Amino acid sequence: MFARIGTFLARRVDDEVTRRAQMETFRILQSIPGFAGVHVFANRQTGKTIAISLWETEAAARAWEQMRGPIVDEQLRPTGHSEQESATYELLFSSTGDARFLASATKSQSILVNHRTFTTTNPQF
Repeated sequence: MFARIGTFLARRVDDEVTRRAQMETFRILQSIPGFAGVHVFANRQTGKTIAISLWETEAAARAWEQMRGPIVDEQLRPTGHSEQESATYELLFSSTGDARFLASATKSQSILVNHRTFTTTNPQF
């Protein structure tokens, strides 16, 4: 799994603008092969927003990276947000218990999930 993480800055976080951006962003991302989810976090006091889009493969993340420029610009224009930084990262481990991550575990590997340690004995589960 791969993530595209972007940080954005605005004078303030507006709920109506956020709702419209949420609907439009999700509609666009959901139509792209390999899209696995999106999370957006905001600090209402500073106006800083962090967006994390999840991708099933590195190829899907790179495809989004290539097409995202005009889409992001169009979405930012009415919001007053400006993109500060963005980059693609590979998921190395997760505490959410993601089945794909757990299934990739090797024999006798310990995994920390939700503050509990599990030791795998069969990589096929």
